[in-house]
Amino acid sequence: MVGRGFSATVRSLLGMAIGAGICYCAYRMLFARQRKKKHRDKKGASRTREKVPGRDLHGALTKPENVSASVSDLQPHHLANLLDILVTSSDSSLQEKVLITLCNSAAFSANHDIIRSLGGITIIAKSLSDSSEQIKVNALNALNNLSMNVQNQELIKDYINQTCSAISLSSLNSEVQLAGLRLIINMSVTDNYHNMVADHLPCFLYLLAEGNNIIQIYTLKVLVNLSANPTMTQTLLTAKPR
Repeated sequence: MVGRGFSATVRSLLGMAIGAGICYCAYRMLFARQRKKKHRDKKGASRTREKVPGRDLHGALTKPENVSASVSDLQPHHLANLLDILVTSSDSSLQEKVLITLCNSAAFSANHDIIRSLGGITIIAKSLSDSSEQIKVNALNALNNLSMNVQNQELIKDYINQTCSAISLSSLNSEVQLAGLRLIINMSVTDNYHNMVADHLPCFLYLLAEGNNIIQIYTLKVLVNLSANPTMTQTLLTAKPR
């Protein structure tokens, strides 16, 4: 049974998340009005940078690790070879290196469409079932970077449940939890997949109460994203920790 102190802590933090979500909604509405006014005032000026339709993705990018200049210059056939190695090799050490390279290459938006067209998202996601924690982490990091692309999110959504399960089943404060939360943060920036994420609220509330500071911050980011969606308010308020 969840203790009163535990429940009170969760409710307090959840209230903060919902409050932050409401503030975010208000900010977004105000910013939208100011942007429209500014656009009218500057009509006829030079065209602005093209944005993602619907809502900009300001997610958490996994920073490339030790990226050499050559990583940004990988050609489609190089990426295809890496994905082929990931499919055919049973060498865990090699798989880890390939996933790190794919993660680093996915930090460059020019590679998002290429990796998707090569079937890379499905191939990378298969590594989520690997018994190696490090392989899971590297796969989640790669998917996280790829999720900065809206079209990629349409494919990555199929692995939201698996990602949340990995978060739930991993040891508390583990690298898998951190990597998984980063991906869920990105996937919950828009409200397209909120219902899928909300199915795992008991796990998030548990992490909010029991996780370390970093885990709590990442979990709060997920909850703030959900709370920015008015249809999620009742679900958030009635959810209970696992």
